[in-house]
Amino acid sequence: MEREIFYIKFNLISIFLILLFLSSPSDSDGIINFFKVNSKEILKPGDTISFTVNGTASGHVWVEIPGLPLKIYLTETSCGVYKGTYKVSLETPGICRASLISHMEMNGEFCSPVTAQNKITVLGKNPMFYKLMPSEGIIISDKKPVISAAIYGATGKVDKNSLKILINRHDVTKDSGIKISSEYIIFKPSYDFKEGEYIVYLYGKTTDGHDFCAEWNFFIRLSTVITSHNALRELNSGDILEVHILGEPYQKAYFDIGEWKKGLSAHESFRTPGLYIGYYSVQKGDYVVNAPLTGYLISSSGETLKSPADRLISITANELLLKIAQPKDGDFVASQFVVSGQTRPFTAVHIELKIICNLPGMGPVDGGIIGEDIKSNQSGVFEYKVKAGNQLPGSEYIVTVIARDAQGNKSTPGIIKVYQK
Repeated sequence: MEREIFYIKFNLISIFLILLFLSSPSDSDGIINFFKVNSKEILKPGDTISFTVNGTASGHVWVEIPGLPLKIYLTETSCGVYKGTYKVSLETPGICRASLISHMEMNGEFCSPVTAQNKITVLGKNPMFYKLMPSEGIIISDKKPVISAAIYGATGKVDKNSLKILINRHDVTKDSGIKISSEYIIFKPSYDFKEGEYIVYLYGKTTDGHDFCAEWNFFIRLSTVITSHNALRELNSGDILEVHILGEPYQKAYFDIGEWKKGLSAHESFRTPGLYIGYYSVQKGDYVVNAPLTGYLISSSGETLKSPADRLISITANELLLKIAQPKDGDFVASQFVVSGQTRPFTAVHIELKIICNLPGMGPVDGGIIGEDIKSNQSGVFEYKVKAGNQLPGSEYIVTVIARDAQGNKSTPGIIKVYQK
């Protein structure tokens, strides 16, 4: 009995030690616990950045800065502590508000990288815009935001006459609210901006021939929730619908496309708290026209806030169909009659009428072709009034109708044959 108890205790202890061993990190698992960067926010040639990483000992550690084609390797100065520096030179490419990312490799395995809290701007060998305002991705409530950027010419001087500023693709360079110098460009609008997303594009050129530009976005939110989307035209198969919902941070969001698609999820941007982004990839066969797009936010208290976008949405990824409603194939018609039918809304329709006259003693004679390009209405209905002139009874009219969408896709031709009364 005592021997059995001994073996049971021995087995339990063995199992416990095995589980403990399996659950413990192995020596090959590298972990970065801490990443610190000591640097100015804006660096020029001659300035130095210092890095400190605390993590698993005996690893290989380096830092990467997106926009700079280099790896900055750190040295292990004490157990698990890695340090290094980088000095900006005249050959360092310029970058604006770049992240700094630390990496560790141990025994061929890579641990999860860690990004420093601070970002840096480097004024290097190339001209650039920097100190972009309002900050990229920020949500503001100012109807007249001051938009500005500092200018760095690098080895040349900035050609002030080359500078351009576009807001949502609209050139405002000649606006009275623009102030330009060789060191900055500022736009103080005299009019109110509407709610929504604004994309700023800046362009310039130096006297020694170097082009440079910058592009960033910000958002204006005045009401509780704003919904917008990128569908400026009809979407087709393979297109991506992107939806932005602006509201308070840390909520749940989704959107509907009319009654066609409901409950499509949107997720909060980690870069811009309060901005929720959702996507829908258009599939072959999708079809909806002039549908409202509505965004929703659900607060922590359970309240649902609703916000329709200011533009309707159309998706036409299905086969382009066309149907001739009247006249019917084989009908007898007057010299003036109407060809009508249906296809997609607001679609180009080409109607062609071939006339074959039956002349006494001669039989069928080609009477020529008439036709016209028209467009279907918002319901997809099209109508064309045929004026064939004075034709003999029994003359044939071969009517061919083809629809063509904005992408150049054509429908199968609709063809009917009718006869003169």
